[in-house]
Amino acid sequence: MFIVLVVGAACDSLILSCKSGAAPAEVNLNISDSDSVYIDSFLVTGHELRAEINRMYRNDHDTTPTDRNTRHYYRNHNDYLWVNRLGVDSSAYTLLGFLGTVERMGFSPEAFGVDDIRSDLTRMTDRHFDTDSNTISKVMARTEYRLTKAYLRYVAGQRFGYVSPYVAFNRLDLIDTAAARRHLGYRRLYDAHTLRPDSAFILDALERVKQRNIDTFLINSRPQSKEYDQLEAMLAETTDRERRRLIICNMEWLRWHTPALPVSEDGRRVVVNIPSYHLYAYCPDSIMTMKVGCGTLHTKTPLLNSKIERVDFNPQWHIPMSIIRNDVARHAGDREWFDRHNYYIADRSTGETLDPENVSASMLLSGHYRVSQRGGEGNSLGKLVFRFPNNFSVYLHDTSSPSFFSRSNRGVSHGCIRVQRPFDLARFMVGDVADKWQSDTTNTTRSRSVNPRVPIYIIYRTLYKCPDGQWQTFPDVYGYDEIIYRRIKPFLR
Repeated sequence: MFIVLVVGAACDSLILSCKSGAAPAEVNLNISDSDSVYIDSFLVTGHELRAEINRMYRNDHDTTPTDRNTRHYYRNHNDYLWVNRLGVDSSAYTLLGFLGTVERMGFSPEAFGVDDIRSDLTRMTDRHFDTDSNTISKVMARTEYRLTKAYLRYVAGQRFGYVSPYVAFNRLDLIDTAAARRHLGYRRLYDAHTLRPDSAFILDALERVKQRNIDTFLINSRPQSKEYDQLEAMLAETTDRERRRLIICNMEWLRWHTPALPVSEDGRRVVVNIPSYHLYAYCPDSIMTMKVGCGTLHTKTPLLNSKIERVDFNPQWHIPMSIIRNDVARHAGDREWFDRHNYYIADRSTGETLDPENVSASMLLSGHYRVSQRGGEGNSLGKLVFRFPNNFSVYLHDTSSPSFFSRSNRGVSHGCIRVQRPFDLARFMVGDVADKWQSDTTNTTRSRSVNPRVPIYIIYRTLYKCPDGQWQTFPDVYGYDEIIYRRIKPFLR
């Protein structure tokens, strides 16, 4: 098949489709592998174009998920998205305009190949080809491949983040030394439901290019958050290296697309920000704040979203296996130690209580027996616990040792969150019944459901807009910003 097309004056300023981006309805502008097309006096053969595309994806060893999607698209010989019989579609310039703004978020245009794309688009506009490395086929192939690669990097990164929190945080901490030697298991530290760019998103993004409808898609890919806009403005105002690093990391946290839980009917929600060691309880007309204690560096509090369902008064504490393994098992057989801590041992299958003198360490480690602490004075959970579904057996609770609240670093727990004013939080959850509990001197365990359920968000922000509207900086207590920065660094200028 041999086709000669002459580009008319209406499109002379671009070797691409007319400025409207619309192709004549009667002309199929796709270039097939068997085509030979003249653009002005330059011959483009479909075979050469495909060969150059094949060479590019074979030599592309970048490892981001979107880069793999780009290679997959062209490896399967799909239609070209940007180049056609008239040269290059005008949507390429639309994309280039958006890519030109990446410096505002601290990124390097080089990470998206902006200079190379702009150079080849200029070369095509000026018809500046040669017979060596810049033949028209090579230039068109480079332009096609680089545009797709940059486009997918940008829209997926802006919509879902350039770093996957699941990858970044869930391969950090071994479950424990003994188990790690056998299983190489890792603790799951990030469990907030966060959307990632799946195949449906990639297909939709590519389809937008085919339909010449990327403008709105590019706009909507940007985080739709006032806080994000404010951080971007802060970034523009500083040249301090550490300050920029702080802002860039917190902008990435805001890119992670975590669908909001349905707000309770009365508009209540609870936010715990680990770096600030504070809890914020929001009502439509007020905000209550209090100090909290969270997990230590070695027993981190997981990041998650859930709904508070129940408040327990004088709760029993069912001790997690990790604590049994590390702290309890070595005291097996010591009845005095168990009595001193008000612990008891029960068979999980029958509920029968066992004498601690008759229980060995291997029995405790088998998982067939539960170790619990009775409710009342001295209980590690204090007088109140606030329960919500999660995969870690963590919750908010009172504490029998409140002295740590005077410290600035309140990383003190095995993962649960200790609250400074538990009865105030109980009033927020269940109303006046909290007053009755506060005056109750018995050790009787009582429970009250929270209706409607109150959403809880356990988050990690080292630069956070506090309830008073002021941005405050907090220490990177778990080193998460350092992890984000290391992973996002290839994108930075």
